Amino acid sequence: MNDRPPTEQPLPGGVEDFLSAGVRFPGIEFFMPRIYGKRGAVLDYFQDPPHIVMYDYAEVRKRQQFLAALAGDIYRKGGEGLLAPEELFYEGGGAGEKESGQTLTLIDNFFNSPAERELFGIDISSPGGPLHPRRSPLQLKGALSLLEESRKKSMRCCIVVPSPYRLDVMKRIMEEHGAHPLSTIEYGQAGSCTWQGVALTKSGMKSGFLSNKGGILVITDHDIWGKRTYYRDYKPPDPEKERIGLLSLRKEDHVVHEDYGVGLFAGLKTMEVGDNTVEFAVIEYEGGDLLYLPTYRLDLIQKYVGGDRKTLKLDRLGARRWELAKRRVREKVEQVAAELLSIHAEREASEGFACDPPDAAFEEFAAGFEFEETPDQERAIGEVIENMTNSRPMDRLVCGDVGYGKTEVGLRAAFLAVMAGKQVAVLCPTTVLAQQHYMTFRERFENFPVRVASLSRFVKSRDQRMILQELASGRLDIIIGTHR
Repeated sequence: MNDRPPTEQPLPGGVEDFLSAGVRFPGIEFFMPRIYGKRGAVLDYFQDPPHIVMYDYAEVRKRQQFLAALAGDIYRKGGEGLLAPEELFYEGGGAGEKESGQTLTLIDNFFNSPAERELFGIDISSPGGPLHPRRSPLQLKGALSLLEESRKKSMRCCIVVPSPYRLDVMKRIMEEHGAHPLSTIEYGQAGSCTWQGVALTKSGMKSGFLSNKGGILVITDHDIWGKRTYYRDYKPPDPEKERIGLLSLRKEDHVVHEDYGVGLFAGLKTMEVGDNTVEFAVIEYEGGDLLYLPTYRLDLIQKYVGGDRKTLKLDRLGARRWELAKRRVREKVEQVAAELLSIHAEREASEGFACDPPDAAFEEFAAGFEFEETPDQERAIGEVIENMTNSRPMDRLVCGDVGYGKTEVGLRAAFLAVMAGKQVAVLCPTTVLAQQHYMTFRERFENFPVRVASLSRFVKSRDQRMILQELASGRLDIIIGTHR
């Protein structure tokens, strides 16, 4: 361990005041050696000298030099209690000092080098060519060939995918191409357990590798399809937060009470009830009548989300108007429910068209999606595919806020339909949205034998007539436009 003492200059008074008050501030790292009386590096936490691997060392070194230059610039400009860069940082970032005894492996391009390297006792080598360059992926044929070659050498073979949905799809693809036996393993167990044939596992791993000495081949979906997946922070909606959101109501907002109807939120009021102090939400109704609703019963009201509030009439406490309105709505809902039940029964009894299940081409198309699917998105895609591959007529509505991935669900449904020999129409409410969807569809289908066209005011009349002729003749696969 290396504890060379820093300069014995006292801390600036302002810094001591912050630290005494338990306040952390930007730039505190420049005073750490003074606060603790010595410098430290991450290597100090290892009992035995570690083997360090620096991936993309050129980038690491560039960042290191930037931080050192920044510290030097701050030091030269002057400031009470500042340390010189050599007092802050170990040379080489603490990763190359002979006295620490560690060994160091620098890797500038992990997979593209033909040379073999010893890495933690495992021989990482290129399988006759790079595994994962973005512009020339293995594709399914290359991946199957590599798997077969490795299995003949009795190597363990593992395919890594980023989500449960893609794991199911990859399993079907491997089964179709005779990759038996197949097994599914937990990613954390991949290094310790043994398996026969090909194993599938879920992980965010970006690139695979081949280890002759370790007897293992790992291929990721990025290696196969040549697509980089971006991972998004996904947090499911919190029902409790949605309910508490009612407390953010503003005065004179329209609210609807389950039993008394439409009123105006008049604010919160605290009153003494017996020996207790209770907070109430005050709701004003027609004629100035007030309803005092305890805040713990806010589940009985919700914010009004209907039409024009200027012409909205308030209900009157004690009147029958709200009850009559609820009864009419209930009767109408029952009528609509009966009609829907009848339609659904007819659908169940009739025979529709069934698309072929997803195959390798579908997975290649899905790989063009640059984000990891959210759980809700995965479920929607799976349910839509299940409907489309079923012979019963489809009846499904996919709902979601802006930016939640509805377009991707539609893209995959369109792909399945086109591959089954059907034409697809995408109807949009606005010309701008039609143009956006046209650009998205064209980009995603550019590597497939699928023709996409758009009909909107952005398209000349002569071109529109030509597009309609191609659509009628079946030469066009997907048409995107407004209702005109």
